[in-house]
Amino acid sequence: MKNKFIILLLLIPTVSFSQKYIDTLYNFKVNNGDLIWQKVFEYKNNELQKIINQLKIDEFSSSLKHEKKTISGRSKKTKKNLVKFSPYFAAWPFDSYLNIDLKENRIRVTATSIIFDGPILKVSGAEQKQNYLLQNSVLKKGKINNKKKYNNVLRKLDSIFISKFTISNKTSDW
Repeated sequence: MKNKFIILLLLIPTVSFSQKYIDTLYNFKVNNGDLIWQKVFEYKNNELQKIINQLKIDEFSSSLKHEKKTISGRSKKTKKNLVKFSPYFAAWPFDSYLNIDLKENRIRVTATSIIFDGPILKVSGAEQKQNYLLQNSVLKKGKINNKKKYNNVLRKLDSIFISKFTISNKTSDW
């Protein structure tokens, strides 16, 4: 009995540390050392055109370049704060490079280079803009750092990206 207890004590730390760094979390994954968000959305017959029209008028995606089979470009900064206190950079607006591949009744959205727009720092009269590239904070050893604070940021970003590519059914003119 004593030996089983000792073996159990030796295994618990091993199991708890085994998931510290992971390859995928929500719809985020590591691709060639870069953090990307990628998801495929399927639509019914006429919904694909609705989502394309929605992307054209949505503030976040209105600056994207529309071509026949792809929509791509840098999104506009969203003013949504992800979390209030931790990590620091998540309290600032963010933007990303979006690449949307169009196929029959479905789209594949890939968001890369997610940048949080930090403050302007003044040091000895010199001003410098401090931006935060999400992958610099979230990736460690080429994998996603599975800490609670980063997990919360990625979960919130995942829900924001999903909401941008879901058809909104606004029927009221209020």
